[in-house]
Amino acid sequence: MLKCLRTVLTLAGYEVIVTDTPAEFLKMLDERELDAVLVDIHMPVMSGIDLYRELRKHKDVPVLFVTAYPELLSVEDKKVLEMWKVNFSDGLTDAIYKPFNGDDLQAKVEALIGVAV
Repeated sequence: MLKCLRTVLTLAGYEVIVTDTPAEFLKMLDERELDAVLVDIHMPVMSGIDLYRELRKHKDVPVLFVTAYPELLSVEDKKVLEMWKVNFSDGLTDAIYKPFNGDDLQAKVEALIGVAV
């Protein structure tokens, strides 16, 4: 999935940096300016939600959650709706649900960062 995301966004004109560990990502926050971050909900060491919370302690960069489990971010679930209102109401957070195509991904990224490449 990382290779696919990188390919689609690189072909769309974005510079893409990929990391697959939370520690490496958090270290990168201090070293680079980021226009957007894509985070999977299910990751081995730290959940995407936990990584998001850690990210928000450092920066207000736009975040796009990528998941095959839409029920995890479904606003029909009252607990998730409250979490969305409290944690994701900043206008800098969105989600895209697998399966999706490259055009959908590019549109979500452009909407989050506010520009087309």
